[in-house]
Amino acid sequence: MLCATAWPLAAQNYWPLDPGNLWVYRTTDRGFVRLQVARTETVAGNTYGVLTGLPTGEAWLRTNEDGVVFNLDPTTRREGVWYNFAAGAGETYDTTLPNANGRAQLRTRNESFRGRIGQFSNALAIQYLNSNSAPGLARELFLPYVGPVQRSFIGGIQASEWELVYASLGGVTFISQPETAFGIGVEGSSVRLTLKHTGPQPLDLTFPSSQLYNIAVYDDRGQAVWNWASTRLFAAVLTMERITGERTWMEALPNLPPGNYAVEAFLTTAGGPVFRATAPVTIGPPPRP
Repeated sequence: MLCATAWPLAAQNYWPLDPGNLWVYRTTDRGFVRLQVARTETVAGNTYGVLTGLPTGEAWLRTNEDGVVFNLDPTTRREGVWYNFAAGAGETYDTTLPNANGRAQLRTRNESFRGRIGQFSNALAIQYLNSNSAPGLARELFLPYVGPVQRSFIGGIQASEWELVYASLGGVTFISQPETAFGIGVEGSSVRLTLKHTGPQPLDLTFPSSQLYNIAVYDDRGQAVWNWASTRLFAAVLTMERITGERTWMEALPNLPPGNYAVEAFLTTAGGPVFRATAPVTIGPPPRP
């Protein structure tokens, strides 16, 4: 689960653009989208985080002290406003954000959001006002010190949704939960599943079979390329597990061709998965002999 430290409104950064920051989204039309601040560039005294992975191409972004996010065209050296996080609730502003059709409104800083990374009540919601008349972005949600957690597109051939499933960020953002947290890590050719529970009472889990978890690998189009449970048999017996402290499971991953992947793991608890996590994996070409 993803938690962001509470800070005064004036100090909140709704899109941390530090080098190395990474966001992975599950989308309804593109599979997984991976955004990363690959490097910084300095132009005319301003430092820009170079964001890669957007369908519209590389973006050079900076946030000023008022919370306005600017995009620089590196060829013309002209800036345009992408986001005005300093706007008041209900205030509108012009935007050059691709697919936003020119006009945006900051609706609220207290939108409720519930997704794979957790449940929050402090999301900043932006509505794109021309989305009813032209295909493009309809709405975005941001969490302070996390960045965009949800994007909605309407019109055109197909509507689509983006949802944040993984973030690796510096600074004050971390992946955890006060009492119970589930996460995965990829170490070489293995994946590690970890469930931590630090509450005063044990965590009792019920499973409909002897299978406690499952692991799947998806390519960058969102297509499943491997499923850990598909070649295994499990006893059809009700299974109980009591968790105190930390429980860890390790499994080997298959040999995969070079490319970008997402590894998803979840506990197969009765009633549907409650604990689920996703991590990106990049497989490079084999070393030259």
